[in-house]
Amino acid sequence: MTGTGLGPENLTDSIVSFVPVESENYRNSLKLLIKIHSLKTVYARPTDICAITHLSGSEIKSPVYIKKSNGDFDCYDREALKTWIREGNVINPLTRELITPEMLSEVPWTPEFFWQVLFQRLLQQVDSESPSSSPSSGAGFNG
Repeated sequence: MTGTGLGPENLTDSIVSFVPVESENYRNSLKLLIKIHSLKTVYARPTDICAITHLSGSEIKSPVYIKKSNGDFDCYDREALKTWIREGNVINPLTRELITPEMLSEVPWTPEFFWQVLFQRLLQQVDSESPSSSPSSGAGFNG
C-alpha cells in the first residue's frame, strides 16, 4: 500500500470521519480494510471489469476479488474498493450482499474450484491420450 497513506496503523483514522466508531459498519469496514491490506497484488483477468471505476482487465492495477453467494467472483480495483468501504459501504456494489473478510480474495477462485478444474483437465488429458474405440485408418484392412 505504498503511497496510499493507509497502512495498518492508519486504518482507524481513515474511516472515522465517514462512519461512527460505535457502529457495526465501522467494525465491518475495519475488518474489510485490514483484509484488503493483507492481500497480495495479482493481475486481473482480461474479462474483469471493476463495478466502481469501470476499469477493465489490464487497466486494473491492483485487483481484489469478492466471492458472491453463487460461487463466482467480482473484480474490483483495490483503491476504489477501499474508498467504497471507507465511506461506510459494506455491501457488494453489484449484488448488494454483505461483504465479509472471508469473501475477499486475491485470486478469482477458491481452492475447491482450483482442484475441480485441475481434475477436469486431467480427465480431458487422459481421454485425449487413450486409444480411441474407432479403428484407425488402415487397421484391419487386408486389401
